[in-house]
Amino acid sequence: VRVPDVSFISWDRLGSRFVPITPIPDLSPDLAVEIISASNSKNEMIRKLHEYFDAGVSLVWYVYPKTRTAIAYTSPETFTEIDALGELDGGAVLPGFALSMEELFRKVAPPQ
Repeated sequence: VRVPDVSFISWDRLGSRFVPITPIPDLSPDLAVEIISASNSKNEMIRKLHEYFDAGVSLVWYVYPKTRTAIAYTSPETFTEIDALGELDGGAVLPGFALSMEELFRKVAPPQ
């Protein structure tokens, strides 16, 4: 069982248009978001990335609070690095959605 820090599941993926009531439903999200901390090893995050895409996830965002940056993956080998002045893009998963890194971290204290 892999549960991301944040996820988005489209109504199309749910099929029935009813939100499952089970604590951990047997489905994968369209978007998985991981907030990377010092306790996350590089090998762990590579493994998670492959598991997400093997399960059918279309977009994975790794967000790095310490540097206020992110990496957006559309496959384990295809990614875009987003710097502190860039923005996360919803791509085909969330057409038209964009979130600037500045806005994402606006109310968070700067790293020490």
